[in-house]
Amino acid sequence: MQTLSQVEFHQKHPLTQPMLYGMFATEIAPDVHAVVAGVAEGLCALGLARSKTAKACVANLRGQFPKRHWQYDAAWAESWQQPYLEMSATEIQALPILLVGTPFQHEVWTGLMQVAMDQRSSYSAFTHGLGKSAKYYRAVGTATGRNPISWLVPCHRIVAKDGGLHGYRWGLDIKQALLAAENSSKP
Repeated sequence: MQTLSQVEFHQKHPLTQPMLYGMFATEIAPDVHAVVAGVAEGLCALGLARSKTAKACVANLRGQFPKRHWQYDAAWAESWQQPYLEMSATEIQALPILLVGTPFQHEVWTGLMQVAMDQRSSYSAFTHGLGKSAKYYRAVGTATGRNPISWLVPCHRIVAKDGGLHGYRWGLDIKQALLAAENSSKP
């Protein structure tokens, strides 16, 4: 996993290089698909969608890289289809993932990788775990919500203080299905 600023990403991957994208079925639930986008060297975005919302998910991901030419590549996308629920955080971090964001976002996204599959954290506890005071709750929540690699950078494990599910970019039904899939994959 590599963290890059927008400038660094564009220097290494000029606009002439297409953004590859595609989708594949996941192990989360029968109707949940991963929509992936990236360059030949790595994954830059991963969204989750039900079959009927896949086009909206692609549009959402395109918004992260609006100046890029997008090229559908089913083989590239399928190369990302792996048993992620069986992989450790270390194995996921070893994947060629390019996290494009600000230094603060990188700090938050790196922190998300420390929340184990069998754990949940409230936004306030997660913020404190990053060494930030209460005044950072909203900023941490915003950075969490802008996580470009959902599922693999596990923002879905951050829940409300009361344990309830509040807000998920890809829909609360998918967050619920993802948490249930993780719970059922535990030994």
